[in-house]
Amino acid sequence: MSEHTEMPPNIGNLPHPLDKAILQDLGPLIQASVSKISDVLSKFIEDNFGGPEQFRKTLLKVTQNAALFIEALPAMEKRLKAAEKSVFEGLLDYSWFFDPEMDTEAFFALAALIDGKEEGAINQTMIEHFRGRLDAIESDLCAKQEKRTPILTKAFKAHREQHYALAIPVLLAQADGVSRDLIGVEYFVALKYRDRVEALVQEVAGDFFLEAALRALLPVGAMRMPSSKKKDGSFNRHAIIHGVDVDYDNELNSLKAVSLLNFMSRMNDSKRERQLSKTH
Repeated sequence: MSEHTEMPPNIGNLPHPLDKAILQDLGPLIQASVSKISDVLSKFIEDNFGGPEQFRKTLLKVTQNAALFIEALPAMEKRLKAAEKSVFEGLLDYSWFFDPEMDTEAFFALAALIDGKEEGAINQTMIEHFRGRLDAIESDLCAKQEKRTPILTKAFKAHREQHYALAIPVLLAQADGVSRDLIGVEYFVALKYRDRVEALVQEVAGDFFLEAALRALLPVGAMRMPSSKKKDGSFNRHAIIHGVDVDYDNELNSLKAVSLLNFMSRMNDSKRERQLSKTH
């Protein structure tokens, strides 16, 4: 080392003659701040809880409720998963598809109807829901599926004019098209490509709501079972498209087709959002 190089002072060992004076000056300020905070907190407790004792009781109650909530979480999760299975998969037995816009209360009410096999009530619930959502669904589909807008507009117009025999095949065809965007194949032939659906389900593992929703693409369901096996009066795509069913011309069946198309489009939205998030 050069003889002209100065060693840095050992700052830790330097005396600080002003330390005591600084602390003496800061002491009253710190004490005043703590006192002010204490006064504000006391006033808050008094104004909002009626005093320290009531605050203590409230805090204890909140703590107990939090403990109860945490204790109840496994049961709540079990109930939710059971409801999800009922709604996402059980609805398929009635040729309906769940709408993600349904609120929690409607979701659990629908699950109870499905568990009770109350077909009439299920149909009525879904009819009322999709009647109320028809305009919003059409608008969303036309915004998200621009290349299909001319066809979708005509199909929804036919539905509103009660030309259900014309609306239904078109809605089913467009649902197949959106399905190709979602899973790479049409929904009504997807049973031959189950691995593609399973891969999509695996992709969202961990998001149990979306995972449960996409599992609805796995069962056969009443809508896509072979026409030779369909129950009398049930809504079956193959029976309609191949001219076996000539009594499908009604609002109920048209709304069922709307529910499928809406479901496919919403699931495709989720897929696009996930892909977009991965690029950012």
